[in-house]
Amino acid sequence: MAEKIEILSLEFFDTYRDEMGIVERMQRHFNQGIGWHYYLDLAWMVREIRGLPKGSLILDAGAGGGGGLAQFILAELGYNVISADFASRVFPRQKMKRYAPVIHYLNGQGEVFDNRYTRHLEKARNIQPARQAGAVKKILGLFGRGAENPYNPGENAAAVIEKNRRRPKNGSPADIPQKNIAADCGRIFLYKCDLKDMPLLPDGLVDGVVSMSALEHNDQGDFEKCVDEILRVTKPGGVLAITVSASQGGDWLHEPSQGWCYSEATLKKLFRLPEAAPGNYGDRERLFELLKKEGNELHKRLAPVYFKSGDNGMPWGRWDPKYQPVGVVKIKD
Repeated sequence: MAEKIEILSLEFFDTYRDEMGIVERMQRHFNQGIGWHYYLDLAWMVREIRGLPKGSLILDAGAGGGGGLAQFILAELGYNVISADFASRVFPRQKMKRYAPVIHYLNGQGEVFDNRYTRHLEKARNIQPARQAGAVKKILGLFGRGAENPYNPGENAAAVIEKNRRRPKNGSPADIPQKNIAADCGRIFLYKCDLKDMPLLPDGLVDGVVSMSALEHNDQGDFEKCVDEILRVTKPGGVLAITVSASQGGDWLHEPSQGWCYSEATLKKLFRLPEAAPGNYGDRERLFELLKKEGNELHKRLAPVYFKSGDNGMPWGRWDPKYQPVGVVKIKD
């Protein structure tokens, strides 16, 4: 695998059919609306990470408060996942019913992170930290998990992972989603943290890292700190497969999502990629024109939530993308 920068294209629906099929089966299984470009992000993630042996430990950096599909897709594929995010995990009951047997907590859910993006999420989703923490306790109690203390604070996080991780045989699973969750899936280790400071994870712990449209919600200074911390916890030779937002020109902030859109030069700097790292930014205008056309495969899959509000990336469901998703592959030296 080589380092690269790749603007994610609608052509994935034809060229990444197996990977797209996995994403769509998982989306239908949970009847879950996902972000307008996440079919591309997730299919690209599956393609880039599948070279790792089953049973590998993967960090999902910015996994999401409860809706992020990446962590569950990775578990269904047989990987163990550290699901890291500063949001409390309020998984829908359907997901807890399925994944409760394979979920482990590395720390508590009580800490509250206050930054520009968390305030944006609280306003957009009308989520207050106290209410969110209460929902976590309620859901844990429904499934027999320790509602007040779902983890042992005296237990080392790396030891928890080592003791509970799944070591399945290598090979492609026959079914996605798996028929027998406890026997066939990797484990999910929930870690509430800021990505630029993950003290519970020792150096060189994980075999790979994925991050789906998360790092761009940091300012550039914090973005670089996140990359440093992600590289710290990755083994030498480990792969980072990370999607963010691409710009057509200079760097700019997309206000509705509070996410930065970056030029190729800036992404190479942020991810410490060599100037010669291959990419397809030269084709970005053609790919963007295809993306903006109404009736394309992403437009047809636009989630119902976009039609309920004017304060999102597609106000009132009007198809009008302002940026492109871009994938970055980085190999730790």
